[in-house]
Amino acid sequence: MQTPYGGRSAASVYNPYTGGYGSTRQGHNAYAQWGSSVAGRGDQWVQTGHVTTRNGTTGAYRTSSGQSGVVHRGENGTAIKTKDGVYAGRDGNVYKRDANGGGWSQYENGNWNQVDRNKAQTQNLGNSESARQRGQQQSSQFQNYQRSSGGSRSGGYSGGGRSFGGGRGRR
Repeated sequence: MQTPYGGRSAASVYNPYTGGYGSTRQGHNAYAQWGSSVAGRGDQWVQTGHVTTRNGTTGAYRTSSGQSGVVHRGENGTAIKTKDGVYAGRDGNVYKRDANGGGWSQYENGNWNQVDRNKAQTQNLGNSESARQRGQQQSSQFQNYQRSSGGSRSGGYSGGGRSFGGGRGRR
């Protein structure tokens, strides 16, 4: 359904030969564009979602095997966070916050090595962490919106008045 003030779209697909299924729901208004999609086969699935506002775009994913991650792209660049708290820096290197929260470590040659304070500041890891937190907040807000707007939380996925998936999907 599309109006001058925004709109929503939904679609679903099921392949009886492979058991594969997919569903997508998208929406937009004057201030944002958002959507979520899921694809799977059997008990294996991947779910994605995104929100775009004037502050940037946030995308997230999660899988039936427990993997998840968030990506935020805004005016300060791109920030990526995985479920394990591992981040991708602007420089293309991989970092994580130390257990005590006081410093950063960089993954190099199979090991985590402490990053000196000047390099951490140069790479703006603190700013990137703030962007990731904003991205996670936007992702949470989107998921809350999706739940309150009648999104399917169990069984199959629906769209366009039809439902597919027969009990498979998000658990």
